[in-house]
Amino acid sequence: MTKLDTLHRQWTMLRHIPSYPGKVDTGTLCRKLEDEGFPVSVRTIQRDLRKLSKVFPLWEDDRSIPRGWSWGKDAKVFDIPGMEPPTALTFHIAEKFLSNQLPVVTLGYLKPHFRRAEEVLNATTANGYHTWADKIRVLPRGQPLLPARVKENVQTIVYKALFEERRLIVHYLPRSQEENEYEVNPLGLVFRQGVTYLLATLWDYDEAIQLALHRIQAATLMDKAVTIPEGFDIDAYIDQGEFEYPVSSRPMRLRLLFEKDAAFHLGETPLSQDQVIKTRPDGKVEVRATVKNTRELRWWLLGFGSNVEIVGPASLRKEFKETAREIYHQYFPEYLSDD
Repeated sequence: MTKLDTLHRQWTMLRHIPSYPGKVDTGTLCRKLEDEGFPVSVRTIQRDLRKLSKVFPLWEDDRSIPRGWSWGKDAKVFDIPGMEPPTALTFHIAEKFLSNQLPVVTLGYLKPHFRRAEEVLNATTANGYHTWADKIRVLPRGQPLLPARVKENVQTIVYKALFEERRLIVHYLPRSQEENEYEVNPLGLVFRQGVTYLLATLWDYDEAIQLALHRIQAATLMDKAVTIPEGFDIDAYIDQGEFEYPVSSRPMRLRLLFEKDAAFHLGETPLSQDQVIKTRPDGKVEVRATVKNTRELRWWLLGFGSNVEIVGPASLRKEFKETAREIYHQYFPEYLSDD
């Protein structure tokens, strides 16, 4: 093997080493290199890592088995080729957008890239890149919430289970606050409004469920392969409205009456493909659309307050009428009546 081949192999290996707190063992590195056309022994990898650790800020975690290697906690990103200003600007925007979307632990893996992006932008004077970052802001829609905190070791194990397609034993604390132990068959991750959800089945059941990652108190990797339920597709699962808290699987033909200004945005961002908007002689705007019957829909409608009236379907109108009564009685209990 030539020196150039050795350099190429070591270069490739360094790219497979995660930033702290992640780690990768030499056996996994051996398999990854073999997949990329570099058949090499574990002993050779160990020898390379010890040599490279004298030059690069590599760190070996020998506190648990298997041992693993990572870039040091404060190491700069291994960046070959160097990060160009357009890429640095993209990372800067991503940091602004993701800061309230992802758990702190997940963002930790990206921090070296964010730091490097900031350094590149600060050092770049051409084409206005060094000032462009000061001209961009990302604002969340609705009430901003801080991301839920996920235990670092839990996230590392869950990600490893998904990557290696292995099952888990988890101790989970649901809303009932009674901790339970589950055998979990992980299928995928969904990030939504600051919360990370693990899509999974339990034991050998076929029904997919959602486990909020921040409610997992402990996780242990199993030497048992994942079983994917027949026909499961993560996009199909989401499209069914499972993250919108479905009330019924049947779609709803919605008829709404908005105050003029409140409905303006629906002309630009429709509720559905079949949405129809009509302005009435009294200035109010009637909106008809076929939508999913979900709790998310109800929360969205409640946000308009008195600026919207549910005309149909009759069942939803009745539901909102009762909700309006309850809100009224909460603020004006002196007028409480059974009428």
